[in-house]
Amino acid sequence: MRCHIAEAVTAHLHAVGTGPGLGDGMRHRPRYSLSGGYVAVGPYRDAREREEHARVTSGSTDWLWGDGDEMRFEKQSGLLTSAFLAVPEEPSQDDGEGAEWLSVPARPGGLSVTPGTDFDRSRAESRWWDETASTLVCHYPERPTRPRQRERLAVAPGLSLLWGDGRLSGWMLEDPARYLVHGWEPAADTPSTADTRALLSAYVSLLSPASIDAMHAGDPGALWRLEELRDAIAASGSSDVPRKDVLLQAVRELMEHWYDRGT
Repeated sequence: MRCHIAEAVTAHLHAVGTGPGLGDGMRHRPRYSLSGGYVAVGPYRDAREREEHARVTSGSTDWLWGDGDEMRFEKQSGLLTSAFLAVPEEPSQDDGEGAEWLSVPARPGGLSVTPGTDFDRSRAESRWWDETASTLVCHYPERPTRPRQRERLAVAPGLSLLWGDGRLSGWMLEDPARYLVHGWEPAADTPSTADTRALLSAYVSLLSPASIDAMHAGDPGALWRLEELRDAIAASGSSDVPRKDVLLQAVRELMEHWYDRGT
């Protein structure tokens, strides 16, 4: 059975550790890959394990049926066990739309479908960062405009699914710096440092439409800003090195892509 997400998915709001629980998969920490442009939560450690996980679960995928988000559910219980969510390149055109979710309290819970259900799940179409890059909100295209009822369903550490008027409207990642990874490696289990969060905020500012246009035009000022951030990361000290290495790689990739200069 295969259908659209709006018809297939229902939210079950319950405390972690009571009722059916969240399932082991969604107890994994999110992994946020800047280079890959995705947030992943699940038991897999590489592409082969992810493919095997998809074989023994049901839900949506991003490689079999099109360019969508992946949500996988246990076949027997129908409970959400993993998610692979694309971070859009397009910024939100309405800053208020993302900010309105910040005041909605998160409720721990799980997500379920009828066991064995497969469905299509479009990926988010736009992203919103707060001013300090401490919250990332991504919006699905079928979200209602200015919903009267909002709910945040906390399905994994730092990760919430957003519901507007009973419809899945997007997702939110809190403290994205905490979950920075190169790719498949697990995210560190310690809080991010203040300077890492500040460096992530500086990186996000370089992804504005005006900044991307400047890089596309070969603007030397945009290159200087990339070099300045690269040097700031390199000089930021010996704390939180794995996360800073992720940021440094992402900056170097921008330099290589737009200016053929990766060092």
